[in-house]
Amino acid sequence: LSHAVAWWTVSRLLDRGTYLLDSGGSVKLAQHYLAAACQLEASNAAAHFALARLLQTRTSNVQGASAAYQRVLELDGEHTGAMCNYGLLLHTPPLRQWDDAEDLYERVLALEPKNPKALANYGLLQSVREDGKGSTTSADFLFDEAVGGSGRDPEGKYDFQMEGLER
Repeated sequence: LSHAVAWWTVSRLLDRGTYLLDSGGSVKLAQHYLAAACQLEASNAAAHFALARLLQTRTSNVQGASAAYQRVLELDGEHTGAMCNYGLLLHTPPLRQWDDAEDLYERVLALEPKNPKALANYGLLQSVREDGKGSTTSADFLFDEAVGGSGRDPEGKYDFQMEGLER
């Protein structure tokens, strides 16, 4: 395939797969389209991200989703959507890799201090950790920040500023 034809084909596969994913269409067909897009253009972070989302949210393929998120981050180390989603995958059962998830959320917040998804996911992580490192006070603060809260930080652990938070 010429580069232009390959690009167009990958674009169409990605569009169709993403549409099926977002509209509740056939999981099998969406996975087929997205896997084909990843195969045709292995360096397409958007295709790998869409495949990872599908595997995480619509199937039970935790290992496949994990591998796809890792591939996205190899291709684009600052893909905050992949870091947020991968962090959530890591910190929930069956993986429960809390430290790795925390590292991802902190990477997102270093890039985008007001990222509401990272703040909310990090708050969720703080509330569910079973290794003694979680804190309900921190969870409450992070949840509050995610929705544009007061900016209070009772433990003095976070350095978030309120202006510019997307609501």
